[in-house]
Amino acid sequence: MNPYLKEYKWSNIGAMLKNNKASPKEEPKDFHGHLVVITGATSGIGYETARLYASHGAELLLINRNLEKSEQVQKEIQQDFNVPCNFFIADFTHLDQVHAAANMLADIDRDIEVLIHNAGVYNTKKKVHP
Repeated sequence: MNPYLKEYKWSNIGAMLKNNKASPKEEPKDFHGHLVVITGATSGIGYETARLYASHGAELLLINRNLEKSEQVQKEIQQDFNVPCNFFIADFTHLDQVHAAANMLADIDRDIEVLIHNAGVYNTKKKVHP
């Protein structure tokens, strides 16, 4: 059984079941020449989202916490889709790295077409990091 199930509201569970039966919507837009920023793109939904936007020609900037996985994703995307793919390493559990990522994004001298903040965790208990 899902350990987080007791944390959901019944209305949210109904919406998830309804959405689970829906057909996925596809993005027809051409993103050539547009910058897409995605956090948490080394696996799961973030990884698949990065591949989807790359398949539409987007230039990617991935913000991840793992250097080796970031290098692998960058290599795959550039080989599979022949689009620019860069990354920035930041672990969002450290506030100074959140600020570093924010400053890096603020210093980009071009428009960001899409920003997807996918990095995150789901905790049911309060945790304090020293």
